[in-house]
Amino acid sequence: MKFHVNVKVMLKKQLLDVQGRAVEAYLAQNQMSVSQMRVGKNFEFVVDSTSQDQASQIAKKAIDETLVNPLLEEYQFEMKQL
Repeated sequence: MKFHVNVKVMLKKQLLDVQGRAVEAYLAQNQMSVSQMRVGKNFEFVVDSTSQDQASQIAKKAIDETLVNPLLEEYQFEMKQL
């Protein structure tokens, strides 16, 4: 079975999002009033496995060991069978 995985990665809320602040400042200079801008990353990939549980374990291992820095970032992921 194949499963599509979508991972949303953001800086932890307690950390200053420098990129978000820069985007917010640029928009303000161009008369676009926004606040609380946060910049993150999105990863999409497909996992081949024999079950949804196994696919979830594979996805979590890829995320935890490679895609996310747990000291600075937090994530959410969704998985759908193709």
